[in-house]
Order: sequence, then C-alpha cells, then structure tokens
Amino acid sequence: MTNFNVPGVNPYMKILLLSAATTTTGGLISRARQKINHLCATSRMIEAILIFVLALPLLAHAINSLNTRPMADDYQFAVIAREHGVIGSMEYWYQNWSGVVISSGLQSLVSLGGPTATAWLPLLTLLLWLGLLVVGAYRLLRRLGFQRPGVIATITGCGIVGATLGGIPNVYQSLYWTSGNATYTSGLVALTAQAVLLIVLIEKEKWIPGLGVVLTFGLGFLVGGFTESLTVMQIPLYLLAMLGVVKALAKSYRRRSLFLLGSGLLGGLLALLMALTAPGTGVRQSSFESVNLVNVLLLTLQNSAAFFAISLSTYSAGAMLLVILLSAWVVRVAGPRLTQAIPFRQVLLVMGISIAAGVILVAAYLAAAAYGMGRMPAARAWIIPQYMLTLVGVSIGIAIGFNLRRSPTAPPLPGFVMALFALLLVASPILSTIRTMSEYGNLRVFAAEWDARDDALKQAVAAGQDRGQVRPLIVDMTWYAGLAVVGTDTLQGEFASAVADYYHMRELKLDNRSS
Repeated sequence: MTNFNVPGVNPYMKILLLSAATTTTGGLISRARQKINHLCATSRMIEAILIFVLALPLLAHAINSLNTRPMADDYQFAVIAREHGVIGSMEYWYQNWSGVVISSGLQSLVSLGGPTATAWLPLLTLLLWLGLLVVGAYRLLRRLGFQRPGVIATITGCGIVGATLGGIPNVYQSLYWTSGNATYTSGLVALTAQAVLLIVLIEKEKWIPGLGVVLTFGLGFLVGGFTESLTVMQIPLYLLAMLGVVKALAKSYRRRSLFLLGSGLLGGLLALLMALTAPGTGVRQSSFESVNLVNVLLLTLQNSAAFFAISLSTYSAGAMLLVILLSAWVVRVAGPRLTQAIPFRQVLLVMGISIAAGVILVAAYLAAAAYGMGRMPAARAWIIPQYMLTLVGVSIGIAIGFNLRRSPTAPPLPGFVMALFALLLVASPILSTIRTMSEYGNLRVFAAEWDARDDALKQAVAAGQDRGQVRPLIVDMTWYAGLAVVGTDTLQGEFASAVADYYHMRELKLDNRSS
C-alpha cells in the first residue's frame, strides 16, 4: 500500500481513499465470514454434505456387487435346490450339515434365481439394512426429542452401515458372496428388523398383545435360523435388553416391553434347541476336533480378546472413530434440549455399560464357533460382532455428545469449528469409496468373462454335449473373497464337480493352454 498513487489527488485525499478501501475490504471479509459461520452453525449444509458423503461407500459397494456371480459352494446349493426345491433343500441341509434352516432356505432360493438373483442380493441386503436402521433411528430420535429426526436418522444409518462394512476383514466374503451374505449379513439384517419391530410395538399407544407376541416370537426364531453364532448371541442380547428396560423405561412401558422381549427370547431359545438337536449339527461337528467345556470357555475368552485386538488395530480403528465422532456431532447439534447439566460420571457410566455389553455379546457370538469348530470363525462371520462393536461406538459417541451439550446455556460451537469437524467425518468415507471403486474394472471383467463362459456352456448342453472345456478366468471374484488362491480357477478346486453338475455336464475341464 506504500505505492498507492492516484494522479491529481492530494495526499490527504489519498489517505481518505486508502482508509475507505481498507474498511470496505475488511467489511466484505467480515460479512463473508459471518455468512459462512451462519451456514455452518445452522448445520443444514453440513447435514446435506454428510448424507451425500456417507452414502458414497454404500453406493460403491452396490455398484461393485452387481458384478457378483456364483462362487464356491454356491454351486452346491444350486444343485441341491434344483433337485429338492427350497423346502426340500432346507430339510436336506438340516439333516446333513447345519441346524439353521433359514439361511439354507435363502441360499437355495437365491440359487434358483440364477446369476441375476446372485448379483442383486447384496444390493437388496444393503437397502433393507439401511432402511431398517433409518426407520428405527427415526422413531427413537423422534421419541427422545431430537431436532430433524428424519435427517439425523439418515445420517446415522449411513454411518453405521458404512462403518460396519469398512471395519470387517473381507466385505466380498461377508456381503457379496451369497453363502456369506445369506448366513451372516442377512441374519444381521433380520436382527435389525427385530429391534425395529420391538421399538414400534413398545412405543405404540394401541397394540394387540397377541399379535405382538406372535411377531416378536416369530422374528426371534427367524433370526436364530441364520447361523448358530447369532442364535447363541440372541440370548444375552434379550436378557441385557430386559435389564435395560427395568432400569431405564417408565412403568407405563416396562410391562409391555418385558412381555415382548420375553416372547422374542423364547423364539430364540427354540431356534437354539432346534440347532443343537439337528442331525446335521452332529455331522458338521464330526468334521472338527471335539472340545470340552473348559476349553470352550478358554477359547472363547482367547478369541474375544483376539477379535477386539485384531479388529481395532487392523481393520476398524478408522471406522470406530468415524461413528464416535458422528454420534457425538449429531447429539451436539440436534439432541434434545436439556433442563439440567449431565454429570460427567454419568456419561462415563453409560460408556462403561456399553463397552461391557459389547464384550458380552461378542463373547457369546464367538462361543458358538469355539464349541462347534474349536476355532475362530471365518472372516465372513466377523460382520456381526463388528456390527455390535460399531453400535458400542455409537453409544460412546452419544454419551460424549450429551456431555458436550450438558449445559442448557452452553453457546453453540463456531461455524468454522463445525466445518472442520465435518471435514474429519467425510475424509474416511471418501477414502473408502475410492478404494472400493478402484476394483470396479477388474470385477467388471470377471462378470463379463463369467457370463461368456456361462452362455457357452449352456449352448453346449443345449446342443447335446455332456463334456466341456473352458478357458481360465483372467479375474475371479473368489480371489477377492479369499475363497481361492489368486491365479486358480474354481474348476481346479473342491467344487469342480459341483460346477459340472450345475451345468448338467458329466465332466468339465479347464484348458490350461489358454492364456
């Protein structure tokens, strides 16, 4: 500004012009900052950005999963389903492999739908899971007096689903692969449906007791029919929920809540009894070394410690930080108005109870694998305990949020601080989306090659051929799912005969001379 010069203007006028310019510029900057602060402080812009960004990883998985095709034992389920039908297949697997019939029924149903149903199952699972979470969260938030419960429920639902998928070892094995999805992820969705049903029935002013009991009992049994691990975990889950009802709910809701939870518990116990007495359970256990009860307890404790250590150190640290920050933020900006301060020790108590409940549920879940197989469950099974761990993170974040909002006279956070907080929240989903979509090209190649092989084999069978030879796939989703060694083909493994049966062929070979 020392060289500021206007020809023909005296020095005094120069000073006045310089002062006016500085004042005008400073005023514009000040008004711009106030505008940004206002937009950020009202949270509307941040909420819109969060919904968009948090939905991106889910959209990426939805797009990639459309390239899913039958893998590994999907072929076996398809052959049995074609021979026995869905109900007959449930009976077959109940007698010969597993005491849980809902997952085998779902796998059989999808296999009869062919590769199209296989490709759409992950997307439909995601949509149903997210929808249930949003509905359940909306009803809870509205009851608790949150502002804009629909928007906040959408943010929360996207955050929970994204954090769960981002915190597991292998999303292809848990979500994309039909066998993993139908056993674990779909069971997780059914568990969420049971929770939403309970929320609706408990808060409903007028309800039909008989119908409520039938629905919760039926869903309790249904959830227990997906996997033995989930069947076992249901029991302490219902008991903990009953304890929470006694301690937290008003008397007007307490009796109804206990009634409904009790019926769900009975449904879960029936599913557990059915699984334990199934002939297929004995067949499956004979494939593993028997473990006595003392070793089951020790192995459960060991596997529980290993799960938390591996998950938090290797897979889910970022996802857990995301849900904690997200939950704290939504409570801070949209939580109910408080009439008195919340003591910090009460916040710590809530956090401690949440962590303890999470440990109990994860241990119960892993106990089934320790008893049935004598080892840690496979990577595909980790999605359910990770879901529990994610919900623990949500509880911790809520407690922190209430602590930040503890004073009814506390001033709102500055807009720039809110914007920085939101930036931290969106970084992880964006990076996750980029990682997921980086594999789209290879997965698309896999789907195109699989479809071409499928068409060629069906045409050969239609022409009367019962023997076939195919080229190796350049890319195979089984590699991503950890179901086969990279560079190998399904026809080189234990499911080769099942693939041949799937196409009604006596023999199907791999042409290793093809590149």
